[in-house]
Amino acid sequence: MLKRAALYGLRLFLIHRSIQAKIFTSFLIVALLALVSVTWIWYVSASRSMKEGSVELAAENIEHANGNLEMVMKDFVSVSTLIAIDRTNVREVLTRRPNLSEYINFLLQKKLEDFINTLFAHKANIVGISVIGNNGERYHAGTPFLYSQYNSEPWFQDILEANGKPVFFKLTKGTESKICIGRSIKHMDKTIGAVIIYAPYTILGQIFKGNTVITSGFLVQDSNDHIVYEEGISPSSPARLPAERDRIVSSIAGQAGFMEQDGVIYVKHQSDFTHWTTLSVIPVRHLMKDINALRNRMYGAIAVALLVVLLVSIAISQQITRNLKLLRDKMQKTDEGNLKYTPVVRSNDEVGELSRTYANMMEQIYHLVEDIKRREQHKRIMEIEALQAHIRPHFLYNTLNTIKYLAKLQQAPNIEQVTGALINLLRNSLDGTDELTSIRKELDDLSSYADIQRYRFTGQFVVTYEVEQEAEDCLIPRMLLQPILENAIIHGIALLLRKKGYITIRAYVLEAKLHIVITDNGAGISEERLGQLLKPESPADSAGHLGGKSSGIGLSNVHERIRLLYGEGYGLEIRSQEHMYTTVEMLLPVIKADGGMTDSKAECTAS
Repeated sequence: MLKRAALYGLRLFLIHRSIQAKIFTSFLIVALLALVSVTWIWYVSASRSMKEGSVELAAENIEHANGNLEMVMKDFVSVSTLIAIDRTNVREVLTRRPNLSEYINFLLQKKLEDFINTLFAHKANIVGISVIGNNGERYHAGTPFLYSQYNSEPWFQDILEANGKPVFFKLTKGTESKICIGRSIKHMDKTIGAVIIYAPYTILGQIFKGNTVITSGFLVQDSNDHIVYEEGISPSSPARLPAERDRIVSSIAGQAGFMEQDGVIYVKHQSDFTHWTTLSVIPVRHLMKDINALRNRMYGAIAVALLVVLLVSIAISQQITRNLKLLRDKMQKTDEGNLKYTPVVRSNDEVGELSRTYANMMEQIYHLVEDIKRREQHKRIMEIEALQAHIRPHFLYNTLNTIKYLAKLQQAPNIEQVTGALINLLRNSLDGTDELTSIRKELDDLSSYADIQRYRFTGQFVVTYEVEQEAEDCLIPRMLLQPILENAIIHGIALLLRKKGYITIRAYVLEAKLHIVITDNGAGISEERLGQLLKPESPADSAGHLGGKSSGIGLSNVHERIRLLYGEGYGLEIRSQEHMYTTVEMLLPVIKADGGMTDSKAECTAS
């Protein structure tokens, strides 16, 4: 069956070169790539997970063992510290005068010996204590290693050069090894000797025992790269060679990490206390043994799956091409301009869905064509209406000019002035296309608005302007000041009884920010309502100062508009005392027409 299917597929591909052959070949290639890719991805992921898990477990074991080692070493260090800093029993003996009597010398020496023997007796893990003085005297407790010339030993020189810090090392004499902790004894910043604590070498075996569960071995080296302890390391392992071991340790950055080299994973951990480095060795072949066996079994499963895919692809390709041919014949008819299409494939597979989707697409195209026709007709109507709407404001503007001319002829200067002010406002609203305007132009519009309101309130108030030269050309959003002036007139000045109203508008630049301050001597605002003015959609906002109608653009709207444009650091601040005054201070960025916006103390320019 497999042979016949293969011959059929080959015949399709080489002879017909049809879509059925392409589908058959694509099925086969995709299935092969998918199965091989999945198997390879699984193998790589499993291998990585196994390695990472092994490294993590090895690192945890090493860190735990080093923690136990540091705990034991700290106990030994405390003993050496106790001896090194003892003044009565140690330093006075090592620094005594040379002309003392033999009896006094005997008593002092015995005192030091009794002292270290007492410490030795109370520490079970210590096998020996030695105190070596620079004066040539030597004191011992337990079974330490004895040397005729300590100064000639390199490790003793390391102790003296450590300047009082503990030094950890391994000593071997004959077939016996011991772990040693040494530190210098200092008196008045001078080294007068050294103390050496000896611990049994077997203590390392007790601490590191059982850490080779997932490793073939590990070793511990001191700060001078000498092997202190090893377990399970092959004689041919590169880790045993000092130069190679030093290269491996140096290649692993930091105090803890790992690297893989020549099929071996090395896990490193360096102690902050002893400065000893533990190196764990993990052969990759031991980790990957089971995964490799499972990978080989999956290759056999892939071969079986490919056979199934080969048979299924033949049947599916025949079914798909049959429906595709029907769909092709129907689609060719749309080239003749027939946008009305009915599905011809009734199956629920992708080809049937394609047939229904194509039918929906043709229906949408048909409706789009009709909609474009309607839109073009509507567009022409809207263009005519827009032209008519543009004519209306100009008609009002021209009419106001006529009224102004008639008022001048009738010698009615008040009507002429009010009409002229309204014409200025209307002209600026029609001609302005920019969102920003200069303070000079904004104050011109504000002056026209104040002139109109002054006639309404029969000259009840006076508006004065104090604008610094630096602030005149600064740009602000259009129609930003008019709502504030309107509030000051209608809800402040208008409520005065037989009292002249004064409104002062100041503009100046301070600390790279534009300040615009509008102050009136009107009715003022109560403390309760003052706290509500800048809150969005507050009743106090729509009522201005003390109540009444407004222009529809409240103080909170102005405040929010500024903050939306320039950020939280800008906006309005209102200060008022009821029946006395109201001050609205506006804080804006300094913007000029020749540059950008700034918040710093540098010269401000605008975008």
